[in-house]
Amino acid sequence: MKAEKGIRVSLVMAQTLDGRTARSSLDPMDWTEAADKAHFSALTRRMGLVIMGSKTFDAMGGPLPGRKNVVFTRFPESRHDMSEGLEFTSDSVDAVLDGLAAEGYREAALIGGSRLNAAFAKAGRIHEIFVTVSPLIFGGGPGLFSENIPMDLLFVDAKPLGASSMLLHYRVRHGV
Repeated sequence: MKAEKGIRVSLVMAQTLDGRTARSSLDPMDWTEAADKAHFSALTRRMGLVIMGSKTFDAMGGPLPGRKNVVFTRFPESRHDMSEGLEFTSDSVDAVLDGLAAEGYREAALIGGSRLNAAFAKAGRIHEIFVTVSPLIFGGGPGLFSENIPMDLLFVDAKPLGASSMLLHYRVRHGV
């Protein structure tokens, strides 16, 4: 099964109570609590590898330091940022993960956006989901996935994060 080989991918996202991960596609993510930002930083630094789409990368304003950053884009040749540990790709999910596994990576944080999350889910390459639920309602904007993708999840843990957010942790059941 694809999800059992190579790199363990954890989807790491924040969302509002109405299931929105951003106000718009270039939202700077300034709406999450400091505790969520600290959790995100610690988890992704421990993994050492973050994978994202080009809109997520653009919204962040550059690569995350202390981690390898892999950015999926339809036009990698048009990207000119040559920061160390930054890679742009238009390869398939499987090809990228297989290449990263060959480089020695064993864990990755998938950090959005919704189209890339959907591509990883369709490929069966998401193992775990960490979602911080923030006490906000946007009323619109992207969700975790750009399309409806059924997933069977196993609850692992829930814990308060900061003054008013909740961190939910699930494992994805593959082949159930």
